[in-house]
Amino acid sequence: MYLRFTPINFAAIKPAIAEYYAQLPTHVDSFFEDRLLHAAWYQIWLDQTAIGLAAVHDASMLVHFSLQTGYQQYGQQAFEQAKKLANVQAAFVPTNDQWLLSHALDQYRQLQKQAYFFQANHQTLLEASANEQLRLATEADIASITEHASDLFDQIPQRVAWQQLFCFSINDELVGFGIIEPSSIYQQVASIGMQINVAYRQQGYGTRLIQALIRHCQNQQIQPIAGCWYYNHTSKKTLERAGMASATRLLRIDF
Repeated sequence: MYLRFTPINFAAIKPAIAEYYAQLPTHVDSFFEDRLLHAAWYQIWLDQTAIGLAAVHDASMLVHFSLQTGYQQYGQQAFEQAKKLANVQAAFVPTNDQWLLSHALDQYRQLQKQAYFFQANHQTLLEASANEQLRLATEADIASITEHASDLFDQIPQRVAWQQLFCFSINDELVGFGIIEPSSIYQQVASIGMQINVAYRQQGYGTRLIQALIRHCQNQQIQPIAGCWYYNHTSKKTLERAGMASATRLLRIDF
């Protein structure tokens, strides 16, 4: 028996990766997706048979490890070799991926809680208040978004052109910005997020903006998901007040 890993182009395996994550019980957000999309991918071989896939982000972080049914008895041996790819020192592990989680825990030296992944509850949202407005951002808004939200949103001009950024107003006062970022691996799923301008924080506007983004997604038959850093208690409370819940954590497991 000879296990080996060979580089493979992500485009060649994207349908298989999409299928893999679609069958997990919950979704991963755009932060984790980005690590998958920009990882170095490897085909796992047993002698002359392709039996699985692994991915390493930024040469040091294992972000995917899977074996096909019928070959999973080689999991621990293959994972031990996956740890030797590039300069792997740790893994990002969403807790909805039982296979990766189990193998990473076999080898762990240290575990850190990294993030929450949220899903929208299946509930009827309150109607938007008459004094609030959610609209697509335009080129005229780029300077304002850059000034107030460049620490959260990247590629602002491009995202405006892609119709992913939104302006949120209360009584015609611009109070914040939102994003709806379509998933690259799921069908009809998008990650949502928001930034409230400093002068309007801690007044409940974040909750109203998240609910407005959820309503917009639902009107487009899109399932909204979200993520936040594990220790960002303010964001967590905002998402929960807006009707979102988290059954999945993202862990960093060091080897």
